[in-house]
Amino acid sequence: MIAAKAFFTVTAGVLLDAPIPEHSRQWGYTSQDYEDDVKLAPHERTLFVVQRDAALAYARDIIDPTHLNWVKLEFMWV
Repeated sequence: MIAAKAFFTVTAGVLLDAPIPEHSRQWGYTSQDYEDDVKLAPHERTLFVVQRDAALAYARDIIDPTHLNWVKLEFMWV
């Protein structure tokens, strides 16, 4: 059975606690992804790292006070 393992979630908006859906994204990471990453050689980039970097880059790129007042990045390992 494949289960959720982690999530990276970026939300952003203008009004506090009112995310704008078109600026919000989520990257999921499953138990199967974890098993695949464990098999990689130490120098290879894991899917976990790829998704982490994508979430960080997206959050960084949308920080723009002319369009948004807040950007939030959340990480959860389950």
